[in-house]
Amino acid sequence: IKSSAASDVYKRLVKESTGSSLSMDQLYLLLQKQFQKTYKEMKQTLTTYQELTGGTPDLAPVNDGFPLSDPTAILEDLQNRMQQDFPALADLTAQTVQCDIQDVDAGLEAYSSPAFYMIPPIDALMQNTIRINRSSTADGIELYTTLAHEGYPGHLYQTVYSSLVCDTQTLPIRKLFSYGGYVEGWAYYTERISYEYAAQVLAEAEGSSYPAALLCTLLAQQRDLQINLFCLLDLSLHYYGAEESELLRSLESFGLSEEQSERVYDYLRTAPAVYLKYYVGYLEMNALKKRAELQWSDNFSLLRFHRFVLEAGPSDFENLTKRLKQTAAKTG
Repeated sequence: IKSSAASDVYKRLVKESTGSSLSMDQLYLLLQKQFQKTYKEMKQTLTTYQELTGGTPDLAPVNDGFPLSDPTAILEDLQNRMQQDFPALADLTAQTVQCDIQDVDAGLEAYSSPAFYMIPPIDALMQNTIRINRSSTADGIELYTTLAHEGYPGHLYQTVYSSLVCDTQTLPIRKLFSYGGYVEGWAYYTERISYEYAAQVLAEAEGSSYPAALLCTLLAQQRDLQINLFCLLDLSLHYYGAEESELLRSLESFGLSEEQSERVYDYLRTAPAVYLKYYVGYLEMNALKKRAELQWSDNFSLLRFHRFVLEAGPSDFENLTKRLKQTAAKTG
């Protein structure tokens, strides 16, 4: 381990970014175990697909052949599919939430994220904005799950819902605090759910759910492994002192080209703990859900859990766990 001030700064950055109370060693072990678990599950999904179809996965249906391509139509579809498991914004306000969806200007594509949600002004909460970088976000399931992450049930939905609760039930000063692990963890958590919604879209279009569901599961597992790897390398670089050559070998062995590996390494070097904010936040959100399942037992439902998280609002996961323990075992 690095015995420098930089390591101490990095530890504080990770804790602040993720909202997790785990130590660096505990985080690294958690990520390793999750990587192994997801890798094993992905191998099983591949085996099941090959046994069912007799061939290798054909991703054309979930990319070029995906039934939805218009961003507005995708957001509408996501809102319809999430109704059973997520509380309605209409429970909090009669106002209509607006969303302006546009592509990033071509001149800014090289400097922009694949997509991003812009938090609205405090006096215009219902006027929301999402920008899509078409140079790095493909149509098909990638656009669908990206809009789930940025829109419904991700950032846009969580921001509006938690803000409305904050205005009516808690102290507005909470809006001044930043909890990246909660916010990005929620967005990635809901993105993972959207792969199930995408499978439903394909099943309805093709009339056969099983192969479509397996393809969507494979893509979700592949994305999971990639983000997990980036987190492991982030810790390796900034906390354990790994060399550039070690990280590049790991990236290339994962299937990235030399150029792609160098780009990822440069991002990890210049933006420490960013991927951890997403993925550790997601793992903590899943751990919180498991605690809720145990605590609420027969009274657990996804709707109740999601309402709890949204009404608690952005926070660190230690305090979310304390708040969960205080909830009575009642139906949601």
